[in-house]
Amino acid sequence: MMIFDPILMFAATCSAGVGGLLCSPITGWFPFAFLGALAIMLIVGLIYGLAPMLGRSEMRTWARLKIYETAFSFLLIIIFSSFALMIYTVNPVPLFSGLNLVPGAGNVASGIPGAWGVASDCTQVTDIYGLSECDLFNFNNNIVYYLNNVVGGATILFSSIPTFTLGDQFTPGVSTFGLNLQLDIEPLPIVEFLEGSTLAIGSLIILSQVQLLLLDASMLIFAILLPLGLLARIFGVTRTFGGAMIAFAIGIGLVFPIMVAIMYGFLVQVLGALAIQPALNTISGVALLTDPTGSIIGFLSSIFEWLGLALAGTLVLPLITFTIVNTFIIDFSQAVGERMDFLSLLTSVA
Repeated sequence: MMIFDPILMFAATCSAGVGGLLCSPITGWFPFAFLGALAIMLIVGLIYGLAPMLGRSEMRTWARLKIYETAFSFLLIIIFSSFALMIYTVNPVPLFSGLNLVPGAGNVASGIPGAWGVASDCTQVTDIYGLSECDLFNFNNNIVYYLNNVVGGATILFSSIPTFTLGDQFTPGVSTFGLNLQLDIEPLPIVEFLEGSTLAIGSLIILSQVQLLLLDASMLIFAILLPLGLLARIFGVTRTFGGAMIAFAIGIGLVFPIMVAIMYGFLVQVLGALAIQPALNTISGVALLTDPTGSIIGFLSSIFEWLGLALAGTLVLPLITFTIVNTFIIDFSQAVGERMDFLSLLTSVA
């Protein structure tokens, strides 16, 4: 059983060289927030001590209240810095592996070398940010590969079905009579469906790329906005804005990567178990000659199943993820500060 000890973890990271606390991209900003709160405490304490000498004893009440608020901010900075330190040092791979949500090098989909890229083995990552990016990268790489090589190949295959027409060749008034064998190449009706699916999924994959872009920035957003929000909430003028920054930092920097790691970790595992490549080998091999109807039906069944999963990952899961993150940011920001709408901000930037 693992027990989280912030003091031991703090000592371990401080002695870890470039991975230490001050050099860590996720925890390196908290000492500056701590120093900023300490400087504010010293200034307010100085005002508290000099107020009677200046004949402004009523300022002591304001200074005392501000000291209490700054002390509470100290406590929040310590709590959130310990929490960020836990995120940076605790490896989520063992927990997610127990839930079968970590794609590894041994379960590359259909055994195609290079189909998943160099980052296919997600067991090598050490934090939630690397795990979520690896899952989403694997999904995007799978979609692009199979969309180009399998769905595109099936579209070409079913667009080139030969049709033979056998008729007589007879001219009135002429005694000759013969047979006319005509070869036509016409696409099957399934081609229109495959072309439309390719166009739709190829356009919707932009949502997955937007998610990947946000994941690349999520660590930096968490590391910068959270300490700044904790520091800004000390002042009455910027308190609500500081609360909104805290909500935005936790929503994008923590809730979003966890959601992506869970949802796409599961989806990538399902895609990895999908037998689309064996079906492709069947339709292109000897089985096509011995059982053409069964081979084509099996191949189309695998294609339809893959298209359904691809549509879920490029449209349904992004909408669910953005909705959950947006709801969290709205509710949390209203509770601790100024209301912030993530989706409105994202659409205005887009």
